Amino acid sequence: MKVLIHDERPDIPEFLLGIIANRGYKAGIAKDGPEIIRMISDDRYDVVLTNGGYRELDSEQHIRLKSSYVFIIGITNS
Repeated sequence: MKVLIHDERPDIPEFLLGIIANRGYKAGIAKDGPEIIRMISDDRYDVVLTNGGYRELDSEQHIRLKSSYVFIIGITNS
């Protein structure tokens, strides 16, 4: 399984990357919404962990993300 991580909080992506890698999974980090789109287009990711902060995406990119083959899991502060 390959996991893509996106979170606007600066300390969370590296923290999650370490946890995921320690469990034997492959992972990558996307810095913003457009990078999520590029990375799921270029590589095969199974899961996207995100805090949902991709306001910079246009409507076409939102549709593309929601209709993609990846499973999207929202991260909350709690």
